[in-house]
Amino acid sequence: MELAWKQNLKYKRNMANLKKRDVNYRLIKRYQNGGVRPPAQPARPKIGPKLNEFGATNYPGGPENPFVDEMSAKEKSVNQMALESINKIDSIFPGAKEMLIETAIIESKIGNDTRAGANYMQLTSKGIEGIKDFKSHPRLKNYYDKFQQATGIDARKATENEWKTNPDLQAFGARLMYGKVAEAIPTTVEGRAKYWDKYYNSLLDAAGTPEEYLIQVKEYQNK
Repeated sequence: MELAWKQNLKYKRNMANLKKRDVNYRLIKRYQNGGVRPPAQPARPKIGPKLNEFGATNYPGGPENPFVDEMSAKEKSVNQMALESINKIDSIFPGAKEMLIETAIIESKIGNDTRAGANYMQLTSKGIEGIKDFKSHPRLKNYYDKFQQATGIDARKATENEWKTNPDLQAFGARLMYGKVAEAIPTTVEGRAKYWDKYYNSLLDAAGTPEEYLIQVKEYQNK
């Protein structure tokens, strides 16, 4: 036979549980009747394929690239940020999108080569000095002004580290490398391979040749 004090303790616990359930029940009814608004729930991120630089869900012949639309910059891969920045620069300075994409492919596989780090366009110290040389290339001032109006970034004040790590400055820097050249960007991939080698490729990069450019671009497209 159960002792009286144990019966009393069990009774109190049962009553407490009943009261708790009753409070929850009344709160639920009040939510349903519109009396009290339930606590706000955090928004769930949308998941789905993002259109790539050509307006498709994958690079022509390349891999699918689904991701969370609401990703923060830290969560996005270098590849995703690179493609977004190239699209942004193309919207400001149209006419060099294929050149920028192919440059990013040969330089870092558009950020997928981890050896490049955030510097997916492989901007060098010498290259950065060249795109800031307004005396030799006065028309570059117009590029800087237009870039600042569109992005709010005053690239004239950017440090070398910012040029090498900021995805927008990376794409902009590459655009400036080609923007300071009087010769027009070729319309064929073979022409762009020679153009890149002549005006962009570092003399220290012995492996970088027009032939390698064509191989890398073809491999990326056929993944």
